[in-house]
Amino acid sequence: MAFKTTILEVISADEKKKKYSLLLAGGHFHPSGGGQPGDSGVLRAAGFHFLVEDAEKHPRGTVVKGRAEKGAPTPGTEAEGEVDMERHALLSRMHTGEHILTRALEDANPGLRIQKVNVDPAETSVYLSWDGELDWEMLFHAEREGNRIVAQDLPVESTFLPREEAKRLPGVKGLWDRISGDRVRVVQIPGYDTIACSGSHVSFTGEVGNLFVTGYNGSAPNW
Repeated sequence: MAFKTTILEVISADEKKKKYSLLLAGGHFHPSGGGQPGDSGVLRAAGFHFLVEDAEKHPRGTVVKGRAEKGAPTPGTEAEGEVDMERHALLSRMHTGEHILTRALEDANPGLRIQKVNVDPAETSVYLSWDGELDWEMLFHAEREGNRIVAQDLPVESTFLPREEAKRLPGVKGLWDRISGDRVRVVQIPGYDTIACSGSHVSFTGEVGNLFVTGYNGSAPNW
């Protein structure tokens, strides 16, 4: 769905390559965060067409990065924007699926901890610490448990809470040293998982689809 926005500032420009970073009013493009890239899409105005390749947070709005296919951006320009919703939906499914799978891994293997993730529309990578030997039995167990949660079609709820209140939630996960700001976005699958996360997510676990582990590598403790 198209929306209206304004180019507030050109943050950076490579005129030769037609690459720009633009500060936009509003927050229609979901910014990168939680291991997930930002939204992509387009901006259109008279004599101007811009391909948005990524988005990131900014105190005054959202910064989008990409390439001008026609014209050049000018501060004050009112533009029509459109998010690539197919890609956004894939990222949301991937990110929620990652939450489900990694919670299953941590619950079944005390001491195993997720360090970071790279969420991608095609395949997501998870980096974890585990002093033991990671093996297919562990991964297949987590895969089965994750797909059980998916099949239950549980609600996925997102709320913003004061930082200290969020940290007191029972069983909450969060890389608190990497989370800035006084308010924290908390994503919950009631009765299963609670985590501080700025990524996008589906509304019900059934939207994730089948969870499938394709491979693993590394050595203790880094997998």
